[in-house]
Amino acid sequence: DDLIAAARESPDEEHSACVARGTPPRDGEHAGFTLRPELADRFEEIEHRRRALLEQGEPAPGDAEQVGEGAVDFREMSAFVIVHEGEEIGMVSDPSDGSDGTDVRGETIPAKKGHSLQIRTDHTTRVRSGWLVAAVSGKLLVSVDRVAVEPTLTIDEDVDYSTGNIDFPGDVVVRGSIKDQFRVCASGDVRVDSLVEAATIDCDGDLTLSRGMAGRDAGELRVGRTLRAGYLDGVRGLIEGACIVTNEIKQCRLRVGR
Repeated sequence: DDLIAAARESPDEEHSACVARGTPPRDGEHAGFTLRPELADRFEEIEHRRRALLEQGEPAPGDAEQVGEGAVDFREMSAFVIVHEGEEIGMVSDPSDGSDGTDVRGETIPAKKGHSLQIRTDHTTRVRSGWLVAAVSGKLLVSVDRVAVEPTLTIDEDVDYSTGNIDFPGDVVVRGSIKDQFRVCASGDVRVDSLVEAATIDCDGDLTLSRGMAGRDAGELRVGRTLRAGYLDGVRGLIEGACIVTNEIKQCRLRVGR
């Protein structure tokens, strides 16, 4: 009635009035995952390290260990993010239902519920009090759609400046070699498919050197259980279990428990 009266009084002007109003639905929030800031920083450091090595190249053998801007020691910078059992990885938020709306006739407009977590997880992680927690110790893998922990560290190439020294709470498999002055420490077994140079290996489990080790009187071993090797040359070591060598032991100083 008021709208019609206003139009009659001023027929040359536009007039409007709200005769019905709806309420839009508020859709639910999707479940989310936010990586713990300290771990996110580690991934960023690793990426920065990778770019620096690509730009500057690896330091030549015998050069100072500290290379690059800011005197970064690439040997001591691991290329992997390691987490331990029970460690918090990131925060997980649950999806919400949202709230329904109404149209101009008073009918309900249903809200869309939030999606469940889009990233895939497995038995290596679990959710506890809003946190995604490591269920095992190992290498942390984070991608767009997956978060997992690998209990075995597999290195497809050599242990060198691209990987840094290795200190891992589990088994380690090296498909390539271990270069001079690098160190591999593991709480489990270690297997190296190619040659070990004048490096250091410290493992609580079995050590398998498929080819052998040319230590040049600088290579060192500590093996918690059994050592199996193709040959040993110029190696110092403590083998708490048995020492089984296919070919020869040459110019070594070894203590063997069995």
